[in-house]
Amino acid sequence: MSSHEARRSPRAESGFFYGYIVVVAAFFIMVGIFGLYYTFGVFFKPVLTEFGWTRAMTSGAFSLSAITHGLLGIAMGGLTDRFGPRVVMTLCGFLLGLGYLLMSQIGAIWQLYLFYGLIIGVGMGGSFVPLMSTVARWFVKRRSMATGIVAAGIGVGALVAPPAANWLISTYDWRVSYIILGSIVLVIVILAAQALRRDPAQLGQLPYGENKREEQGVGLETDGLSLREAVYTKQLWLVSGMFFCLGFCVFTIMVHIVLHAIGLGVPATSAAGILATIGGMSIVGRV
Repeated sequence: MSSHEARRSPRAESGFFYGYIVVVAAFFIMVGIFGLYYTFGVFFKPVLTEFGWTRAMTSGAFSLSAITHGLLGIAMGGLTDRFGPRVVMTLCGFLLGLGYLLMSQIGAIWQLYLFYGLIIGVGMGGSFVPLMSTVARWFVKRRSMATGIVAAGIGVGALVAPPAANWLISTYDWRVSYIILGSIVLVIVILAAQALRRDPAQLGQLPYGENKREEQGVGLETDGLSLREAVYTKQLWLVSGMFFCLGFCVFTIMVHIVLHAIGLGVPATSAAGILATIGGMSIVGRV
């Protein structure tokens, strides 16, 4: 549907704005996906204790997952443009749930790298880019606030999931905990993904604030850059470098801080609380 047709649609002029549903669905997906992703450090010690692997060998699976996650973000953006966020997030939710369920069955180091490094890494590839780009399409006014709320889901997940994972591990064991948490993420992501829509035109609506932009005489069309054009801009490489440094530092801390704290004599519950504190403080910054 063209933007002109959307402007003439009654649904574009009155009624409930579906973009709010998209924001809520994307928020809960972020909570589930990143919450469980950041529990790797909580599972670190029981896995090391059972198998006797080195820290480098074990954390290497997370490194592979992070690299896979980052590289596939490019492809997932293109797949979202072609097939829509609902299809992409449903597939990624299935892969994430499958990966965590398989993690409960590992018995060799290669399985850790396959299940966590590759399967979960591919599932995480569809976490950030499809959700943020989809939400951005629904808003002109308050776009930064809408995307900030969705990004805050990462912090909420990191606030809630590590203590919950630590309680499950102490109550049952790490294998049962992966089954429980993997099943929860599988259900949350796949169900929430069904509420996602690519853009307002699919429902005969306009992006929030589009009418205001028209009244102020600002053009409706916004030119963008293709990937081939973008790679020749210094801005892309500056942002890419910033995200690389950010991810390197944050992921290193999130993976090793719990085990490091336990080594200093901090109780496991309090060590998991460190991860929760990091996640809780990041909520404010993201919004």
